[in-house]
Amino acid sequence: MSKRSHPNQPTKEQVLEWIEAYQKTEDEEAQTNLVLNYKRLVESIARKYSNGKSYHEDIAQVGMLGLLGAIRRYDPSFGRSFEAFAVPTIIGEIKRFLRDKTWAIHVPRRIKELGPRIKSTVEVLTRELQRSPASLGNCGILGCR
Repeated sequence: MSKRSHPNQPTKEQVLEWIEAYQKTEDEEAQTNLVLNYKRLVESIARKYSNGKSYHEDIAQVGMLGLLGAIRRYDPSFGRSFEAFAVPTIIGEIKRFLRDKTWAIHVPRRIKELGPRIKSTVEVLTRELQRSPASLGNCGILGCR
């Protein structure tokens, strides 16, 4: 006998019915039910990315837009749960917002994405070389002296 932690929590079937109703007829009641049902999920993701900063509410709103996008695009025939589809979509919207709106100057996306790749490469090289790849001493383009 399984108990649900929230007595008013809808079943998976009910959620799928709401999604279908919203996708077919843009049913506002179904949309409201879905938003209310997943509000805590969006809030928890937003909290992770806002770190208590003053723009938490903005991030939560962007997360809600991600949720609505996930509702519009979800296809249960792929065999994934809605939550498994929605979480990356919500996170993607939040990351896009942070990348595009919080930088003081506009830096192309490909440049912004190089940072983590460079860090990862430095870590790999540090392990392989057993020293920091930046510690070249007197070695330069022309080689070591």
